[in-house]
Parts: sequence; structure tokens; C-alpha cells
Amino acid sequence: MKITIEDSIFCKASKDLIPHIRPCLKYKSVYWRQDPFRRERKTADAFFIVYGKFLAGLLPKVIDHLQSKNIDFEIKGRFKNIIPTKDPKDFFKPLLKKGFRKNQVDLQINLINKAIEKQRGIVLAPTAFGKSIVFFGLLSTFPKSKILILCHSIDIVNQIYDDLIVYNKEFDDCCVLGGGKKDWKGHRIVVSTIQTFVKFNPDDYCEYFDVTIIDEVHHVNNRKSQYGQVMQSNLSPMRIGFTATLPKEKEKLLSLEGLLGPVIGEVTIKEASEKGIIAKPKIKLIPVPYNINIAQFKSYKDLYKHGIVENRARNKLIAWEARELSNKGKTVLIMIKEIKHGEFIQSIGKDIFGLDMVFVQGSTEGETRTEIKRLLDDKKIKVVISSSVWKEGVNIPTLSAIINGMGGMSSIQTVQVIGRGLRIAEGKDSVIIIDFLDQYKYLAEHAIKRITIYAENGWEMSGVY
Repeated sequence: MKITIEDSIFCKASKDLIPHIRPCLKYKSVYWRQDPFRRERKTADAFFIVYGKFLAGLLPKVIDHLQSKNIDFEIKGRFKNIIPTKDPKDFFKPLLKKGFRKNQVDLQINLINKAIEKQRGIVLAPTAFGKSIVFFGLLSTFPKSKILILCHSIDIVNQIYDDLIVYNKEFDDCCVLGGGKKDWKGHRIVVSTIQTFVKFNPDDYCEYFDVTIIDEVHHVNNRKSQYGQVMQSNLSPMRIGFTATLPKEKEKLLSLEGLLGPVIGEVTIKEASEKGIIAKPKIKLIPVPYNINIAQFKSYKDLYKHGIVENRARNKLIAWEARELSNKGKTVLIMIKEIKHGEFIQSIGKDIFGLDMVFVQGSTEGETRTEIKRLLDDKKIKVVISSSVWKEGVNIPTLSAIINGMGGMSSIQTVQVIGRGLRIAEGKDSVIIIDFLDQYKYLAEHAIKRITIYAENGWEMSGVY
């Protein structure tokens, strides 16, 4: 019985080994069955192995499973590894002289060394820990290698590109793709949105890159997604993803591990907070007044619309908290999901409290977003409302407070939203998080789940009753 490593993307098990592997690559597949009267949700067992073929990132999981069952097998072939030619410590020496914390740098170098050793996998580190510095340090050890950096938004692409140029002169042969820019051939380092890169012919890049880095890698959670298409055509030997959070669903996690590899290094939020590397969240929980007219709605869609988006009492609380914080000299980021919701809050803030709020959304030009971010960081703008475009990967070190106006129950979303305020700045070692205790079906359940996330991370919570 054997497993053959075909390339960076796929492995293949011999026929007699397949039944032994299937259990560890099993997940529940969801499908819908239509009968004459209704559409019914069904689940069935599915497997990340087809005719013996499975994604190469799952090989460590398969090996662990087979060994735990005392099943004899052999592995034929091996992965190609990229050998570093520089020590990551060289990258950090000038940063330490500029005042970077040694305890933070030590953790960052440790993650880099694990990535070099393992070559394929996921690095878990909290937002504001300095993930970008980690992968810049990692890339500095491969000064001659061709490198692809993939992100899911143009804001993150531009931020990474700007930082690349600042942190090391070796990153000068670098180009940006996204927002209409599409010329990349001949460059050593390519930073691209996945939406742009997926449009290229795989023949042009399948053997071009030595190293692939993916930021906010929790988005790589479906084999059939744009990330899945690119990573199943990209033969880059080294493939590393960075994120603060992993998906909980088995299918998404198997997709992510299959396309990149398992978790190979981790720094927890609690560890970084205790070491003074990131700001400590202080959660303020505010109950939302009960309205019997809203309670009559039954579906989640209707409850979200009337209980959150169009809930005037709740939106007044959001605007009130923003005004109170701004009056104390705090800068505030209000996170919402629907554009209409942001418009309601902006209107209430202006009409009732005389508070000017800038609204950043998908239609806001990239240059305008960058300027708003700079003004907010410089405290020249006090309050910004943002849709999901600023939910991830946006660096605002001086941000004082975040108001979660959109609710939600996802641990990924909750941690990512809070992450906007976790970066430490001069005179800042904590961040205020305002959240709401909604009182309607689904919305109340979601609020409880968010509170559970806060409690699990050991964050300080206080209530207003």
C-alpha cells in the first residue's frame, strides 16, 4: 500500500489504501431535494478523495490517521523544498533598532522558522500582531525566488505593496495587480487580488512562482472557489497562508488544509495580549429596547431588517455612543453589513446629534479610502462608518473604539471586526468594543454567541442596564 506525491497539488493513494484513508477525509455535504410541496435540506457523507486522488496539503492528516490505525504504507516521491539563502534575523535587526519589541520579534522569527521548515501550511496569528512583518521577514530569506502574494481586497493589496517598499530594498522588483492593473510578467514579486489573478491563463503561472503567500487565508475554504481554481493550477512548492481565525465547518477546513497544509505555527490572542503586543479589548454590552412590533417577525431576514438595519432605537444608541466617544477625543469605527444600515446611522448622527460621520463602502474609490484611513489614524476624522470593505486587513493603529453595529454570530467575523482596533500605538494599550444585546429570536442567540467568544478569550466585559 502506498501514497504517491504527484506534485505540489495532488497525492494519489493505491487502490488498497483508499478505504483506510476515506474516514479521515469525510465531511457532511449539504444538498437540497425538491418535492411537489417544498424544498428540503439534506446531508450526505462526502470525501476529499476521488479515485484515490486527494489534495497534497492533506497528506499530514492522512499520515497521522494511518499511523494511528497501525496501517503499514509507503510514500513514493517527495515535495520540492525552497532553500532559504538568508537568515530572517537579518531582516529584523534594523527594526529592533527602530524600537520594535524584542518579545514580539522573537515570536515572529519563530513563526518564520516554522514556515521555512514546513514549507506548506497555515500560520495563525492575531490581527495587529504583525502578520505582514512575518511574511516580509519570510520573503527576505528567499531574495532570488519568484513570489506570489494573494489577497481578497484591493485595500489589502495596496497596503501590503506600500509596506513591502518601506521595509526592505530587496522587494523593489514588485508589482501590484487589481483595480485595473494586470501586467505582471517578468516581475519577481507579484501582489494581487484573487479576483484579478484568477482571470489569467494557468499556463502562464503554473510553474512561474516558487513561493505563494495568501493573506486572510480563511477565505480559501472551497475547492471550487477562485482561490481553489488558482491553487489547483499553481505548482508553487512553498505555499503559506496567514490568518487570525480558522473556519469551523469540516468541509471548509479540509479545503483550506488541502490547498495549503495544516497549521504549522500559532500565536494566540491571549498570548499576544498578555505579552503587551496587542491592545486589550474592553467590551461594553448595551441592551436594545424591546419592541413588540419587531418581535412579531419570524424569519431571520425580516428580523435582521427590522431588528438591526431599520431599528431606529438601536441606531440611535449606536450614534449616541459614537458621539460620546468622539466628545472624549476617541476615534470610532462603526462596522455594518448593509449599505442602507450605514445610511440610517449616518442620517441619525447628523440630524439628531449633529455628528458628522464619514461612510466608507464598496463604491468608495480606493484612493479615497486610503485618505480616510490616514485621516482617521491621524485623528482628523473622529467617526467612520464602514461596510465589510474594512472588516479585514486595514491598519489603523490609533483607533480607540469599534462599534459592532451589524451583530452576527461567526467567530471569524467577530474576531476580525475586533481586530481593527487591536494594534498598539503610543498612549494606547486597550481598545473599547461596543456591542449590543438584541432581544429577538436569532438576534439574541447571535449576541449570546458573541459574548461566548469574548469570554473564551478572557476579555473584560461590562454591561449597561
